[in-house]
Amino acid sequence: MSAQILINDDSFELLAEGHALGPRRRLDAEALALLDDFARRDRMLLGERCPNAGLLALGRDLFAWLDGRGGALTTALSRALGPWLLEIRGPLRPSAGEWSLLRAPWELLADADGHLARNPLLAFAPLRRLGAPREAAAPDDYRLGLAFMAAAPWGERTLDQEAEECAILDAVGGGRELDLIVEESGDPDQLGQRLAELEGLPVVHLSCHGTSDWTPPDAPKAQPRPVLLLEDEAGEPNPTDAAALIQALRPAPPRLLFVSACLSATPSGSAAAPAGPGHKEGAANVRGSLPPVRGSAFVHSLATALVEGGAPAVLGWDGKVADTAATAFAKHFYQGLARRLEPAEAVAKARLALFESDDPNLAHDWHLARLWLGPEGGPPVVGGGRKRSLLPATHGQKEMLGKQVRVASHEMFVGRRRQLQRALSALRGDRAGVLLHGMGRLGKSSLAARIANRLRHALTLVVVYDRYGAADLIDRLLEALQSRRPARDLLREGRERLRQDPDRAEVILEDLLIELLSGPCAQSGDGTPPLLLLIDDLEQILETDSGVPPFRVQARSAPVLRAVLRAFDPDRSDSRLLITSRFPFALEGLEERLQPIQLPPFSPADRRKLQRRQGDAAHQGQPPPDLEAREALLTQVAAIARGNPGLQDLLGPGLVLSPSVPLERARELLARMDTWLAGAASPEPEVQ
Repeated sequence: MSAQILINDDSFELLAEGHALGPRRRLDAEALALLDDFARRDRMLLGERCPNAGLLALGRDLFAWLDGRGGALTTALSRALGPWLLEIRGPLRPSAGEWSLLRAPWELLADADGHLARNPLLAFAPLRRLGAPREAAAPDDYRLGLAFMAAAPWGERTLDQEAEECAILDAVGGGRELDLIVEESGDPDQLGQRLAELEGLPVVHLSCHGTSDWTPPDAPKAQPRPVLLLEDEAGEPNPTDAAALIQALRPAPPRLLFVSACLSATPSGSAAAPAGPGHKEGAANVRGSLPPVRGSAFVHSLATALVEGGAPAVLGWDGKVADTAATAFAKHFYQGLARRLEPAEAVAKARLALFESDDPNLAHDWHLARLWLGPEGGPPVVGGGRKRSLLPATHGQKEMLGKQVRVASHEMFVGRRRQLQRALSALRGDRAGVLLHGMGRLGKSSLAARIANRLRHALTLVVVYDRYGAADLIDRLLEALQSRRPARDLLREGRERLRQDPDRAEVILEDLLIELLSGPCAQSGDGTPPLLLLIDDLEQILETDSGVPPFRVQARSAPVLRAVLRAFDPDRSDSRLLITSRFPFALEGLEERLQPIQLPPFSPADRRKLQRRQGDAAHQGQPPPDLEAREALLTQVAAIARGNPGLQDLLGPGLVLSPSVPLERARELLARMDTWLAGAASPEPEVQ
């Protein structure tokens, strides 16, 4: 059943199933003063260690005010069957008084028996709507589709967003009832591009920090506004307001946007209180900082601004929420959505789960979620049970770095977000380049390919692999710059000088590179684009006998590498170096021109992401008849690989999911590989 508080012309009335309950009431000075006091009390209770008594008293006072002399709310409740949706509806652009009624803490409504939200039979579900409702397009016949993006810019406290992602997967059938994509960048523009490629998903979940009172550093007197602390492609802070987020998502807008960040449903300038228990540094992480106390003038919250900007439904937090509470809420909320509940009902289900939790950090934040709807928001976002294909049409094609090096495809590239951001930042800064190092099969070349792809519009990629001599380097440069006459002519002349005087290879190469990089390849947008010279698998020319890095460069290769490191000077050119190696190296101090970035093994969350994507890819085309049994082995594959993505790829798609390998044989080889990696025996050739 449903009831409505209809607000218009600075007055309101309560309706149940379309029938008015009592007279229309004015939002006069007395009513507004009382509503402001409700809001003030709500803000202050956020800072109390044990706010339950105060929240209950506030909920009962709000109930009594809405009930009025005629008992309108009591009458509505006496007729209510669960789920009981209470819609507080105002015009698309409310007046200040109308905002006061919309923003009252309706989640706290309580009668003599306690908070309405705590009654599982009633399933009380308050929601707020801007604008008159109109019929929305029916959802498609697919199961729940969700795009998840976490953001934690450099310098911000890290949230446990991987736990949130895993909780959602565990809640929704272990991922079997959910089509999930994870956008690793933290960048709203890249999220929008990813959604457009997939022709949209019904739900977008943003997990990040937020603030309701941000002002640009270069305009401290500007009007504060609510923002999300998202990232640019280098991981630097990218404060994103509603207008920027709407613009990023416009090519494929979702039906529901869950902005899981502190204060995402709190208007800028709201009075605030200190954080409550579990919200202090070291006790439990939180998703933003409370705004300072300002005047009472209203401006939008991020959630309401998004709705005014065209978002059909936005879920946010009206206060400072603990990381653990946000994770638990998301788990129960998506369970409800997957079962085709309306968003308001799914919110009520998640709210009740927090309310009944034995964990005080969860229970403290039970009432903070706010659901705001536009004219077309409110219906279920799931209409069927079909599985989507989240892979592009080219998913089966090999991806290559240059002509020789195979790398992970875009859909199979998982994690490495921080390393990617650090590399991009270094390559745009005052370093000659970046050294990616780490043990074998950790994905150094795949990461290099992602970096090159990000810089493809600014830098011309040249790949050196397997052969590292001066002539080999010039040949690779000629291949990449063949269509650029000034650079081509210069390289041909340099190659001829090298042929005539090979004993002076180091000097000739250094002079040639300096002339090339400071001339035809000097600056972006001027002639031939600058270069991104990738030297892959540098460990092939290192002396590793000592067993202790950093290792020396082999004598025959040292002159070439010295020439390269001296020539790539950020003061001379925008060209940069990118080197991959299992080990760091030492070369007369020239290695200090590079930013070293070590790749660690995959985290458990990244292993699980890769496992999930491998399973999704196996469903494309003509999967083997025993695919379900093979997919069950992927968890064992991830454990055996011990965080090595290359090994996980070899044992997953290359062995377990391969139709050419019988299932029992795959099980046997997995067991032998596990034994070998544990140090008990050598693997047979098939395993190697």
